[in-house]
Amino acid sequence: SQVGQTKNISSGFDNGTTPSMYRPLDANRRPYSSQWNFTIEQQLPHNFFGSVSYVGTKGTHLPSALTPLNVLNPNNPSISSLSSSVLSTSYNSTNGPSTFATAGVSAPYLDWTSQMTGCSPTVAQALLPYPQYCGTMQGLNENHATSIYQSFQGRIERHMTNGLYLLGSLTVQKLYTDASFTGQSNNEVGNGYQGNNGAFSPYDKSRAWAIAQDNVPVTVSVAVVYDLPFGADKPFLNRGAIRPVVSGWQVSPLYRYEWGTPFSFYSSSCPTATAVPEFRESCIPGQVAGQQALLHGRNGYKPGSGKYLNPSAFETDFSSFGYTGQGKAVSTIYGPSFKNLDISLTKNTKIAGKGNFKFTANFFNAFNNHYFIDSQGSEVWGGSPVAFVTDVAASGNSFGTWNGAVSTPRTIQFAGRIEF
Repeated sequence: SQVGQTKNISSGFDNGTTPSMYRPLDANRRPYSSQWNFTIEQQLPHNFFGSVSYVGTKGTHLPSALTPLNVLNPNNPSISSLSSSVLSTSYNSTNGPSTFATAGVSAPYLDWTSQMTGCSPTVAQALLPYPQYCGTMQGLNENHATSIYQSFQGRIERHMTNGLYLLGSLTVQKLYTDASFTGQSNNEVGNGYQGNNGAFSPYDKSRAWAIAQDNVPVTVSVAVVYDLPFGADKPFLNRGAIRPVVSGWQVSPLYRYEWGTPFSFYSSSCPTATAVPEFRESCIPGQVAGQQALLHGRNGYKPGSGKYLNPSAFETDFSSFGYTGQGKAVSTIYGPSFKNLDISLTKNTKIAGKGNFKFTANFFNAFNNHYFIDSQGSEVWGGSPVAFVTDVAASGNSFGTWNGAVSTPRTIQFAGRIEF
């Protein structure tokens, strides 16, 4: 027999507080992707090989934060007609009961006001679908998001002939999604949440469907492997004492070009979200028609030349209660392009029998070039990977200025190994 007593089985255990855990009934469904492609390949003259492809992918049941349960509907006239001061009035304040009565709102149940210890018993709280709970009740491991990826991919390859190998590729792509970086409940409204992790009301989900923050529309890469024509069995310097020194060298440059990634914008001054967080809606500015967003063009900015982004090209006034902007989670404005050249030098030296000593010198960002990083990178709501200030309400009129972030400097790595 089992001895013991259940600690608490009351259905009202979390009343008046923020529930420690809420998991939707459909949570933890396995995300899956559907893929399709069409490829044409052709052997070309002079040991070249080419291919062109269309590649598409659809992601389903992706981690999301789209449908919290405990949120006010801004499209409900009985709610949208109330002012922020009325919605934020507590029942137990001096004029609370009269304000509730004027708004036509009553306490949801007996002793509700005394039970609300985790948050204020305001008019907005009383109007929530679950007024006994604080917070938006964003479900853990919600997976209601989708993604669509489409691309054209081209490749040309020259097989190793006369010591030369070549591989070039081109990708033109577009990725749309409303998935978030996390499926956990901490993805709620707050100053600074931006990009595909920005907080939009479940009654305004269309704004969450946007280009992915890491979408790069055009990528070009070229890889070359070249055996230097010096030393044994080569046309130059194949005799004498210098032969062992110059033999076995190989150079491998790798060049990569990326068009850039799209910006996402937000406003840290969002009166609607601050006064009535029960709407769960951040202020995401839209673009003003007829204004040029990039003052120096996409790649024309130089440090010290002022702002990169034009403040006049974006919404900045969110003082009207209930208005949170017309912007999408991620804009269609792309930042500067990125270029990188890595070079690898390798020397193979035969040692006793079938052994080989391989020495490698790798030069990452070989010419030590620096480019403005505009991608959100691993940051969910901005930060150092964003090269320009994207908060339209940033202090000191700093919106659109360069924050000092650039791509990583040159790195040199040496390695040696014995192969046998």
